[in-house]
Amino acid sequence: MDNNSFGNFELVLDSEGNPHLLGKGTFGSTFLARHRFLDTPAALKVINERIALNTAARTRFLSEAKAVARLNHEHIARIQDFGESNGVLFYAMEYCAGGHLQQYIQENGALLNTAWLEVARQTAKALICCHGAGFIHRDLKPSNLMLAAKDGPLLIKIIDFGLVHSDNDGSRKENPEIGLGSLLYASPEQLREQSIDVRSDLFSLGMTLWHLAKGHPPDSGDNSDILERRLDSQSYDQELPSALAEPFRKVLALLVEKEPAKRPQNAANLLQLLNDAERQLAEVPSDPPYSNALIHNFPFEQKNQKLESEFQIIQSIGDHGLGSHYLADQRTDPKQRVWLHTIPLLTEPDSETVSTLIANCKTITELESAELLLPLKAIQYKDHTAVICTPPSGNSLLSELKTIGKVPLKAITHFLAKVASITDRLADLGLPIPELRPANLFCTPNSLRIGTAQGLQMMPRFLNSSGTNSSSGSNSLLDASATITPEIFDEASHSGSPVVPFCRLIYRIAAGRDCPTAAGVSIQAYIAVPELSEEGNRFLAQIIAGKISVHSCSQMFSKLLEAEGIELSKSPPPPSPIPSLSPDNSVTPADANQNIKSLKPPLSKESKAPEPQRLKTAPTETPILKSAPPPSQTPLPVTPAG
Repeated sequence: MDNNSFGNFELVLDSEGNPHLLGKGTFGSTFLARHRFLDTPAALKVINERIALNTAARTRFLSEAKAVARLNHEHIARIQDFGESNGVLFYAMEYCAGGHLQQYIQENGALLNTAWLEVARQTAKALICCHGAGFIHRDLKPSNLMLAAKDGPLLIKIIDFGLVHSDNDGSRKENPEIGLGSLLYASPEQLREQSIDVRSDLFSLGMTLWHLAKGHPPDSGDNSDILERRLDSQSYDQELPSALAEPFRKVLALLVEKEPAKRPQNAANLLQLLNDAERQLAEVPSDPPYSNALIHNFPFEQKNQKLESEFQIIQSIGDHGLGSHYLADQRTDPKQRVWLHTIPLLTEPDSETVSTLIANCKTITELESAELLLPLKAIQYKDHTAVICTPPSGNSLLSELKTIGKVPLKAITHFLAKVASITDRLADLGLPIPELRPANLFCTPNSLRIGTAQGLQMMPRFLNSSGTNSSSGSNSLLDASATITPEIFDEASHSGSPVVPFCRLIYRIAAGRDCPTAAGVSIQAYIAVPELSEEGNRFLAQIIAGKISVHSCSQMFSKLLEAEGIELSKSPPPPSPIPSLSPDNSVTPADANQNIKSLKPPLSKESKAPEPQRLKTAPTETPILKSAPPPSQTPLPVTPAG
């Protein structure tokens, strides 16, 4: 776009001199702008250039602007101006500085019950206004629900009325420019292109609220899988997020009923159901501080002493984003060795964060998985909050790899398949994903050599960290001006999809060295693994660079094995020879036949990621997030064993 002026508004430029893009909708792109005379910010929506000459599209854009102008409600972003500049239509609307909820969830994880209820209730109120004026939105989804501000009380604003139409507009057949909404959130009747009413918006809101409670979209797979699941007759009842309070889960179950007649019949009906659900929770007697810890019956203590008074640190294992891992002995019983998961952040915790920590510990314990280092208890000391875990029984994967070097993919399929399965299970439960680094994975000696998952143990995480910018396996939100380190990309994936760190783990094992850090930004930085085919390397490189998205580690691994022509048998293969350790334990560009030149071009530069936010339901309330700000880490002193 050559002209950055639109009527009384001028586009705000980023550090590289490009218009600051806020988002893209059905018919237009939205940019950050500023009023030339009032010096106030605005979100300026401009019709896409590719359809600027389309008469029907221009008519539709004008219809959208008129629709928004007619809807005057505190939870709908209000329109400020409309005009035409050099043949390009635009309108200015209220700027929402907090960003949209999809971005928020990607950065901070799923909403807890209090925030979830507020989003549901405020959106229902907006729909009462919208539907009362005779309009159906048709495209409700997390990216169309905006946060009015970064700080302060939670205030939702609905945007993007590009698909909105009046009940009297007629069918899509009569108005072919009306789209079908977004596949992940559209109602079954909308996807069938049947006549719809306000209950279609309620279904889309239900799928949106499900996404917000789970931390990622409810449905996964390719488009055909999602469409087939949406259009079949099977209920979603058994799949709803367990972290949601039961009264709210019952309301959500009604919203995502596939038959419109079984849903709430209008937004006012939904609002009443939400209020009733809240009253049901309010009737439960108040609990003392850290009530979740008591309810879940997981040991949690508060001690007015330092961690070192009870534990002698034997070895520092490394950082985990929020704090550090240590191997330690109990001072009262030196023979009792434990694994400490320390979190300096919670020196002055809020009850919600501690409750989340305890709930996650309890859930992990209930899994009774031999493949996870299980938490025994949590203690809040004066200087740290520590989760005491069972120590690993084998060697770290890192130490094994240092001994044997790289391992052919075919020889370690069962090990990686098990890692993928456990990681996916934790993600499906809404738990923080484990750190998929060789230092935090354990196995029995020689298990890699004989191709089994024998003795596999993984270190879970108990809290998501904020201050990370993840995008479900994409690095698109990384700060292009920041110094690039592997930790940036690992942390960028922790609060979203685990697939990218899983791919980096595969690369480390198969190549005998870490994946190039810059491969998370550009495919051209990826160095091929000699033992993998060109197709397998291309697939791995595209996922790591965020060019393609896969919804689970198991799905990704299955596709990689298919590309390599490897079949995962039910029983481990017979022992296969493992190559000896190369002198430098690395893969050089020469070994890898240079970079994969046939891969796609590098990613374009992205704008700086926004600072993490904290939602609040009132100015004085405690935070309601699962995640927490980055810690100021102070390493514990290590006492040599013996």
